[in-house]
Amino acid sequence: MTSSTETNLELLGQFNPFELGGGLKVGVTAGANFMAANSYAQTGLGTMVWSCQIFTRSTTLLTKMPLSTSTEEELNSVFGMAQLSFREYLFLDFTARNDWSSTLQPRQQITTSTHL
Repeated sequence: MTSSTETNLELLGQFNPFELGGGLKVGVTAGANFMAANSYAQTGLGTMVWSCQIFTRSTTLLTKMPLSTSTEEELNSVFGMAQLSFREYLFLDFTARNDWSSTLQPRQQITTSTHL
């Protein structure tokens, strides 16, 4: 038996480009994301016996060991983008993203990336 769920929530805001003067405009987009995932699995191990060519739980011999595993994961993110334009001809884009994950060790939980 297995079951799993995943929830994603995202917030996104975009601001209309505004004039800085001298033909320069800037536009900004910013947002945040939250993801939570849970899974559960229940299985079993046993020593199988050849019995009339049927393999079932009841034909296991000696070792019957139920196993269950569950995992939980959360990922939080913030991100943003800015676009600078000159006379609607020359463009420069900036992006940034920061993620926090609950499945990593404490000093590896924060990842930052910035691109130009």
